[in-house]
Amino acid sequence: MRVFVLCTGRCGSLSVARAFRHATNYTAAHESGRRNHYTMTYPEDHIEVDNRLAWFLGRLSERYGNDPQEIHWVHLKRDPMACAKSFEKRGEGGILNAYRNGIKQGACDCVPHEARDLIRTVNANIREFLKGRPHSSIFIERAHEEFPPIWNTIGAAGDLEAALAEFDTRHNAS
Repeated sequence: MRVFVLCTGRCGSLSVARAFRHATNYTAAHESGRRNHYTMTYPEDHIEVDNRLAWFLGRLSERYGNDPQEIHWVHLKRDPMACAKSFEKRGEGGILNAYRNGIKQGACDCVPHEARDLIRTVNANIREFLKGRPHSSIFIERAHEEFPPIWNTIGAAGDLEAALAEFDTRHNAS
């Protein structure tokens, strides 16, 4: 099975990837797709956590289908205002810059507004894509409660307690 964790970025994706690394029957990576985005090639029994996946949903679905025995989608979310503030702290680089100046072509010069718009747009695209597909959702603020059911759904084996401990450490903080 392949597991794809879809998210906006700045929402705890590194923590989720580190938590999944405690599964012994899966590999787990954070943003390894930089070398895979062209081919959409991910190994079996792999969990990929990458905000860029939200821009490749059609291609991922074409390549891997929607068989719940073969693929599981996870929508990782964070309080939108906290997420936007994290983007703001990061400044104008990265995905926010690409969204603002590439996709929206400089429609607005207000980083806080664009951060909120990016989050709203990406989450809406993910929600729409996931309709009718097997998936789980997790709010990073409720990871201790919402992560174990996902672990069980995908049949992960390993140290769940160590996985949950990853949510007690801030990773990649702005």
